[in-house]
Amino acid sequence: MIIETLSTFPGMYDSVMGASMMRRAQDKGILDFTAYDLRDWTYAVSYTHLTLPTSDLV
Repeated sequence: MIIETLSTFPGMYDSVMGASMMRRAQDKGILDFTAYDLRDWTYAVSYTHLTLPTSDLV
């Protein structure tokens, strides 16, 4: 089984996919999991998606 995900926080999957049944399935070759970083395909490398625009603060 192949599972791929696209996220702005791909590191958050490490603890879940590296524990218990998920880790055993990956070790046996049953599961192939890849988390892609959305920032690798954006022009806004300055992480502007993590901040609120000033108009939303009013």
